[in-house]
Amino acid sequence: MTGLSPEPVRLNALQDSGLLDPTPDARFENIAALARGIFETPIALVTLVDHKEQIFKANIGLEHIHAIPRESAFCDHSILQTRVLVVEDTLKDPGF
Repeated sequence: MTGLSPEPVRLNALQDSGLLDPTPDARFENIAALARGIFETPIALVTLVDHKEQIFKANIGLEHIHAIPRESAFCDHSILQTRVLVVEDTLKDPGF
């Protein structure tokens, strides 16, 4: 896969993983529950972002949402960055 940009490589690996089914997965639910406890947050998610949507594999706090369009996903902004994306306050950031 030499010569490909990171995004097509990531998307191919994700497709090959077989994890894109939107059905919740207990393994990911355990990770979300652990993160929620560690960071003491009301919402914890484990998501996968394919070429068109962000799929919620584990969802604590937003239980009625299973996927959102990629262009609406916070993660879309991070994936396309070449460095760490830090947003101090999404309510004050014009990009969000």
